[in-house]
Amino acid sequence: MISHWKQVSIQAVLAAWFTDNGGGSAPGASEKPEARLPADQYRAAIEPFLLFLRFLPHCDWYRIRLNDVEDLMALQLIHEESWLPPQNGAKRVLGHCCRDDCVPAEHEEKARALAERADVRSLLDGRMILFGHAPDEPLSILDGNHRALAYARNLVRKPQAWSPVEAYVGISLGPCRWHGDAVSWIERPPREAGERRYVLNIW
Repeated sequence: MISHWKQVSIQAVLAAWFTDNGGGSAPGASEKPEARLPADQYRAAIEPFLLFLRFLPHCDWYRIRLNDVEDLMALQLIHEESWLPPQNGAKRVLGHCCRDDCVPAEHEEKARALAERADVRSLLDGRMILFGHAPDEPLSILDGNHRALAYARNLVRKPQAWSPVEAYVGISLGPCRWHGDAVSWIERPPREAGERRYVLNIW
């Protein structure tokens, strides 16, 4: 059972997201000058992933603990086109995908490479980011899909002792594309002639 629901700030989530070797490091971040103001730091952090973040509704963020291997296996892979081949259909549950080679080749290759690393669990622990609508409903992996798939496969194919894994999860009543929800956009007034602007309808 998932436990230790400790509420955290979005800054803690972003710090985990951009951790080196965590799978979500911002490209070229080390080449940019260090931002001095909090607002500039936040803007610099989210800029490379702005389109991804635009599909997220407002969330309450928590740090949680996956206490059992079943907690990990019950997670869903991200609902994103490149992860959903026709033969896979709606089967995104990690426990299903780690037993059958049902993910596309590009993701399969990355997962297999990670599975060979001795530190794959440490790359996942405290760095995986999830989304769901309620604590007792299914959770989807926003960041950490390849690492979670690799680690789950190792647990299945190379039986080993289980140790709890910590993760971050955003809980929201709003729809999220990456969770498989239908989303819609609302057109906003233009700032100049000919411009078309949209905002995600999260209610």
